[in-house]
Amino acid sequence: MSRSPRTHIQHFTAELQTYRSQLDAGTRKCLGVSGRMYRALDRLFNILVLAVTVYFVQYTEVAPVLAMAFAVVLIAGAEGLQSFLIDTAEVDRRETNGSE
Repeated sequence: MSRSPRTHIQHFTAELQTYRSQLDAGTRKCLGVSGRMYRALDRLFNILVLAVTVYFVQYTEVAPVLAMAFAVVLIAGAEGLQSFLIDTAEVDRRETNGSE
């Protein structure tokens, strides 16, 4: 049986809300900033990485493949940090629920 489109939207909305609350809890605990501020800084970081990559490709003699690999490594590292922060919040939530 398939779900109605409204049910899919509600499911994805609930997942997104859970993701945001976990990211917020993790960033507040580990970094001392809100999840919204972390996401804004993450987007700014990604834009800066792409700008540096374009600079490398246009104005230096670096091979474009190396410049793109550099960008991928930097952006993937930031995404890994985000996954770590979400996992930190999940562990805290489990510990809190288990101690009650």
